[in-house]
Order: sequence, then structure tokens, then C-alpha cells
Amino acid sequence: TLTLNPATIEPPGFGIGTSSRITGRMPDLAHHIHSRMKTVGLLAFLAVLSLTPTAGLGEEIHYRRLSVNEGLTQSHVTCFAQDADGFIWVGTAEGLTRFDGISVRTYHHDPGDSTTLGDSQVSSLYLDPKNRLWVGSGIGLDRYDPVSDSFHPTQVKLGSFPPAGVHTMMTDDEGYLWVGGSGLVRMHPETEVLTQYPIPEGSGWAVTQLFQDSSGRRWVVVGNHSLRALQGSGVYLLNPTSGSFTRIHLAGQSDAAPLDDMALATAMIEDSTGQIWLGTLDQGLFKLDDDRQEFRSETTGTLAHLNGIQSFQEISGGRLLIHAPGTSGPHGFFLFEPRTGLLRSFPAPI
Repeated sequence: TLTLNPATIEPPGFGIGTSSRITGRMPDLAHHIHSRMKTVGLLAFLAVLSLTPTAGLGEEIHYRRLSVNEGLTQSHVTCFAQDADGFIWVGTAEGLTRFDGISVRTYHHDPGDSTTLGDSQVSSLYLDPKNRLWVGSGIGLDRYDPVSDSFHPTQVKLGSFPPAGVHTMMTDDEGYLWVGGSGLVRMHPETEVLTQYPIPEGSGWAVTQLFQDSSGRRWVVVGNHSLRALQGSGVYLLNPTSGSFTRIHLAGQSDAAPLDDMALATAMIEDSTGQIWLGTLDQGLFKLDDDRQEFRSETTGTLAHLNGIQSFQEISGGRLLIHAPGTSGPHGFFLFEPRTGLLRSFPAPI
């Protein structure tokens, strides 16, 4: 069995290795299939995902479900992550669940207790390189204290226009925590001193992705929420010293007009060769052309129907495991081999 665990996974820069203390190995794939996933119904992608060779059929993915019947706070999952102890944390609009592979523990906001979640509407989860769990919500950011099993409210309080709150987080190579949503903030994780940055597109836009590549470049993706729906996105490189942004366009397969206004960027990854890939909601897969300073569409051939990309994970052999619920066509997990262009699908159970 080829199990997706830290021995076979190549982390895309923001991952964290795991050492499970529960029965069986809890793969840290869950950490990377998180902030943009919204699964309605039973959670099909949470606990044990493995690639198993099957005679004559190649590899298969096996799913294990976790639902409200097992104690999940809600069936509409907004995010999840796995810590270094093997616990999987699941955020929903009605609280936070911790799963140890056998049982669950739930956390909610209590207006009379300042050590509880600041808001039960959990919108994002992030584990930093020191294994600290940060919980983003509709009103701001909390840090989990595993010793007291409680939450500490931080100084991060983001705006109130829909959808308010924290969407994405990352740690840069200087140790600062970056928090994006209806605002963009850099925070020192110990002192909580904040530096605020303007969102490039201004009012009505929100930061949906933050990413730092191996060269130390900070990537910021923003989306337009002014019409209660995302109307395209902008992909930028941020200079943290000057606070300036440089836009990196999304190009089609020809030299026609950029696809920026049509493509909602939802996920980024840098593979082990240094290639940066960008997934979108409805325009498929792009890869960065550093020479031309633009993302070029890869949506041809076997990739033509790859839509609704939510997250990436690089596994052994330089292959990309892609979670794509899809806006049309097949949905579930896909295994992409960049060297050959081959794409295999693993349909998700309904």
C-alpha cells in the first residue's frame, strides 16, 4: 500500500509533517485540502485517504466519511487541517471539531466565556511551522492553546462586508503570520504587533489566497465579492517593504486578452522542481511562465474538463494530487503527471 503520509508526500512549502499518536497513520494530506473546500452533506475527504495498487487497475483512492452522526458540528465544512500530533481539525459555520481517528471533540463560541472561540463561524484554519493552530472566523483570528484547551483572541479584527473575516493565512521566511480576508495584515505571532496592507483592488475585494514560494516571493490572490459572487480575481506579487503590488496576469493558450476577469484563482502550489501551479474555479489549470511573468493556461487535452480546482498536493514521483469538485464534468480527486500530461480521475462518493 502506498499511503499518503509524510514519507511519500512532498510538502508545498506551507505544510507540516506529522507524527501520529493514534492508531494508524493520519496523512497530512488533510492539511492541504482545506480553506476553499465547502462540502455539503457527509464529509467524504477527511480521515484516511490512501493510494492503493490494485491488480490491473493501477492505484485507487479510498475514502472514509465523517458526518454529523459522528459528532461533526455541521455537514457544511469550510476548512480543515492536521496538527503534528495527528489530530484533524474541522471548521464549519457552527463551530470547530477535533477528530482523533476514533472520537470527536467540539468547540463553540460562548458569549460569557472569553476563552472560547471568538465566533462559531469558522472560515479558515492554519497550522504554522511551530504547530500552533490559528482559527479564522467571521470577526477575526484566535490562537488555540493546547495546554489549557482554550482559545486566545488576537488583535486581528477584519472588516464586515460579506464575506467578512479570515480566508487564508501563511507564515513567511521571517516568521511573520500573514492573514488575509476582508483585509490584509502581517502579524508578529508572539507580540501580535500588526502591519496592515491595502487590498490591491480596493473596496469590494477580499484576499482569498496567500502563498510564499521557495524564492521568498509573497503571492496574494484577491477576488471580487461586490455582487455577492466572485467576479474574477487578481494574482499579485507583494513587496512587503514598500507595500507595492505587481499584477501577474492569467493568459489563455493564445495571445488573446488575459483571463483575469473570468478566472477565479482558488489554489496555488510550488512543486519540487520549482514550478508554480495555479488552480481556478472555472478556467482550469495554469502554470507560471517566469520568463513572460504570467500564468499560462494548461487546460488542453486530458486537462480540458478539469474544473472547480480547490487544492493541490504533490506526492511521490512529482505527481500532483488535485481536489476538484468541479463546476461541470467529473469531480473528486485527480492525479496529474506534469512530465507526461497524463491525468487520472478518482470520483468522489456522493
